[in-house]
Amino acid sequence: MLTASNSKPSRDWINQVFTSRARNKIRRYFKQADKGENAQKGRDMLEHQLMEMGLHPNDFLTGAPMKNALDRFNFNTEDELMSAIGYGELTAQVVANRLTEQQRHEQEEHKQREREREILESNQKVTTVTKERKPGNVKQSVTDDGIIIEGVDNLLVHLAKCCSPVPGDEIVGYVTKGRGVTIHRADCPNITAHPEEANRLLEVHWQNKVDQNQSFNADLEIYGYNRNGLLNDVLQVLNAQTKNLNNINGRVDHDKMADIHVTVGINNLAHLERIMEAIKNVPDIYEVKRTNG
Repeated sequence: MLTASNSKPSRDWINQVFTSRARNKIRRYFKQADKGENAQKGRDMLEHQLMEMGLHPNDFLTGAPMKNALDRFNFNTEDELMSAIGYGELTAQVVANRLTEQQRHEQEEHKQREREREILESNQKVTTVTKERKPGNVKQSVTDDGIIIEGVDNLLVHLAKCCSPVPGDEIVGYVTKGRGVTIHRADCPNITAHPEEANRLLEVHWQNKVDQNQSFNADLEIYGYNRNGLLNDVLQVLNAQTKNLNNINGRVDHDKMADIHVTVGINNLAHLERIMEAIKNVPDIYEVKRTNG
């Protein structure tokens, strides 16, 4: 067999050789030979992908984002990474996701904080200030729900649905953006998870923790063995304890364990605790707890 000193592989050989080792050698040859072309092609593809994501390529193709991408994909230079995209070893989307990972993480954290803030500020039961009391020089407002707000007046007041406070609960007021004051239970996760919002909290308390002529919603979760008649027994207890059964739903798992959620109307915390104790006395009920809506 005679060979020329300047002979080069042909791309057609990839489909003609029999071993994967030979095919890989041919591919590596053309990958190196076309490195410059592949690098430009890869850069164009990556920039297009970033723009498709609504981002400016120049913000991510230098500095820390690029260094993180090189480290992640084990390349020494930017050209090597771009060539890998152009050659098809990596997709532009995979690289773009790595380049923008930190920004997307920060954006998601920001969105989560906004979602939590919206929970604090929206979907509330509205109550109104019925009168103002000003003993000495201290401003106080009293709402229709019997809540005294210290230090402010003329504010729209809401009862938070996320934790459904009832008379007898320890409560705090949260100053919302343009909506007034939202009343939460002091142990509400949406309050305790944000110590940085402490400057927006107000001192509030119930005017009367026991005697209330109105009904307040409370959410309960009931867990027990799903024997015949369990739900009927629970309903009988609820009907004996309150006139207001506002919602009920449940499910049974593959172990025949029932998870029942109810919303009941109560007068105060003591009333709620009596209901919970009565449900706990139902045979095959293992747990009754108050939930956060």
